[in-house]
Amino acid sequence: MPRFTALSLAFCLATLSAAIPVAEQPGLTSVHPIGFLPPGVADDQIWAAIAPPEAVTFNQADLRTLYNVTSAPASEGDGSASVLQERWAIDNDDRVLWTNREYPYSAMGKVTRPGSWCSASLIGPRLVATARHCYEAGVPYRFNPAYDNGEVLSGANAVYVILPSGMPDEGPCNEKEDWALFVLDANLGNQMGYLGAKVYDASSQANRAIFFNYGYPQDKDGGNRPYRMQGISVTRKDPRCDSAGPLDTDADASPGNSGGPLWALEDGSRYQYGVTSNAWLLNDELLYTSFASGQNWVAAIIQARQDYP
Repeated sequence: MPRFTALSLAFCLATLSAAIPVAEQPGLTSVHPIGFLPPGVADDQIWAAIAPPEAVTFNQADLRTLYNVTSAPASEGDGSASVLQERWAIDNDDRVLWTNREYPYSAMGKVTRPGSWCSASLIGPRLVATARHCYEAGVPYRFNPAYDNGEVLSGANAVYVILPSGMPDEGPCNEKEDWALFVLDANLGNQMGYLGAKVYDASSQANRAIFFNYGYPQDKDGGNRPYRMQGISVTRKDPRCDSAGPLDTDADASPGNSGGPLWALEDGSRYQYGVTSNAWLLNDELLYTSFASGQNWVAAIIQARQDYP
């Protein structure tokens, strides 16, 4: 497990403005791992032609009507600089370059805005799941499936962003709701395929190395190529908010991994259980990586698929 110097950690926390010191446990710090581009990289003319997405909120009280549904099905498709370099790995770094563009990897990719990016996944015909902290109002967004040193499959722009409302302002139950759903201007999911969504079941899934993660870590090729990790476990049987999240895992992380999917293969289908939210550092070393997840997230996906087919 790599150890940060005081200087590198200070730079990391200054760059990732969402770093949160936790007073209850000295040395424990939470960092939102967003990827940032060096100054001058963004193409202003391209971004000027893309309108920012309109924000739509889904309230927790409204989503409760869908709580009897614990999963949304998957759908397979055709399958067709001077930047931050910190890496947070538990034991060995188990991330590997992943150039396979067949489903389900055609349904995963990179969501970009001027100056920064996050990882993301198709979770419906027009829906992209990522982290809520990746969203900034008034800024355009584009999703590129299987991005690899450029756009290799058809991308699309975000026209709406669905955000949770009526949630706690802080604490693990807020972290559990660190999700957002972008609605695209093109139906990529029916072409590329999209993942299903499920609520985590601690009784059958805790401490089992059955999960995968995919994303664009900045310490690997500057965030320009996709990396996959397999054999991930949810290491806490009883999540810190409720039985469904947030999910603390032994996944490795780096800036750029925010919003990436945590998924598992079940009965031949790929089901996503959450999006990368926080990297928790204890005395400058990665303790665990947490994923936003839970019933609100799954219910929002079910509702959004109906509202934005």
